[in-house]
Amino acid sequence: MFDLSGKTALVTGAGRGMGVGIARCMASAGASVVVNDISEKSATRTAEQLQSEGFLAAPLAFDVTSLEDFSAAIASCGDIDILVNNAGIVRVSEPGDHFAHFADSMPESWQAQFDLNVFGVMNGVRAVLPSMRKNAWGRIVTVSSDSGRKGGAGLSIYASAKAAGLEFTRCVAVEEGANGITANTVSLGLMENAAQTTDQHLKAYFDSLLSRTPVARPGTGNDVGAAITYLCSNEAAWVTGQNLPVNGGFDTF
Repeated sequence: MFDLSGKTALVTGAGRGMGVGIARCMASAGASVVVNDISEKSATRTAEQLQSEGFLAAPLAFDVTSLEDFSAAIASCGDIDILVNNAGIVRVSEPGDHFAHFADSMPESWQAQFDLNVFGVMNGVRAVLPSMRKNAWGRIVTVSSDSGRKGGAGLSIYASAKAAGLEFTRCVAVEEGANGITANTVSLGLMENAAQTTDQHLKAYFDSLLSRTPVARPGTGNDVGAAITYLCSNEAAWVTGQNLPVNGGFDTF
């Protein structure tokens, strides 16, 4: 089950963090993984790590916030069967400002959130749709957040951007289902890479989230990757336009 052999999967933001686990899960299922990161060094490190484990992987460094760069990258590597929109950003300001209420937020930080969390997703979908339509098969998965589903104090900009990416993906699902293309999202709870922060402004907040998580640990890239691998498989061919919470039970709605 969940065999991705013969498929080429592009995972954005896979040079570090949970993107590495996502890429590994997809490679373990047989996919040839294109590892994207804005840093060539990071993309190459992940690709080489996967290669050393016997998987098919290649690095492809580019900035997902540029449609021109995204399209050129796709043209350089051939047809993409699976797109995982993992690249994202939580904080663009000092930690103490990150959880400020909207009235106290810094307008100069708004654009960066939307450039990556919304337009980065849109650019990717725009770039891969032509080949997916041609092949009458495609899988698109966008990584969102629980805050994008239900909001939260101090998260107005991030949550809004994540919600926009989620709703955009649902629209793509409706538009492209007849073309053999599915599009879904996963919304994440507290993840390991965030929980390991040493910043005291953030640690107290993340500790409070962990204390309310029934599965008493942060999520890992493998947790997310397993869910995404399912959504990209033939077994999930009738699942589209849906959001799958991957959050350890933190929120069950």
